[in-house]
Amino acid sequence: MKVALLLECGRKGPDEQVYSYLVNKFCPNMKIQAFPLGNKNNLIEQCDEVCETLVQSGYDKALIIWDLNPSFPDRRAKLDCVSEVAHVRKKLTQRNIPEDFYKLICVEYELESYIVADGRGLTAYRQSLTTHRMPTFTDRKKKRDQRDPKNVIWNYWGEFNETLHALKVFEQLPDFNRVYARNPSFKRFKDVVDTWCKL
Repeated sequence: MKVALLLECGRKGPDEQVYSYLVNKFCPNMKIQAFPLGNKNNLIEQCDEVCETLVQSGYDKALIIWDLNPSFPDRRAKLDCVSEVAHVRKKLTQRNIPEDFYKLICVEYELESYIVADGRGLTAYRQSLTTHRMPTFTDRKKKRDQRDPKNVIWNYWGEFNETLHALKVFEQLPDFNRVYARNPSFKRFKDVVDTWCKL
């Protein structure tokens, strides 16, 4: 199974680091290649063309992942995964990309929403940097409380660089049961990987 990850980040950016790590955890035998397409607008507007090339190149599947924040096509638009998914699906259909080739995941609300849904990784990573006893992060168990995760992390830690820290936080998680139960986007992502892993 040869799978492409189409992501909204630069090369070796946080999305590439974290999603590649997670796929390898959930399905070690899956062959994956990340295609970081820059910002969200680039991803949404170019993913159909990229998928056409991937089909022709012999890829079996493509997983297209982007954050709901910021809104599309500009920051004045309403945050709405349904309309964004419909827009992307329409572009892929017009390009004659088979529906069974791809899955779309609009993350509510950002990659860091997974981190605040289960703060064990954040607490453990912060603790690993010091000998002083660090306070335990308070999990944001409900989706509405995961809306602004970067600020939540900053308020807890006082710093956060997603490129430097995000993967290290995920590596500290002992399991993914809590984030799976608390964030529907993470659940969808893992379910897709688990399903493809059985093919």
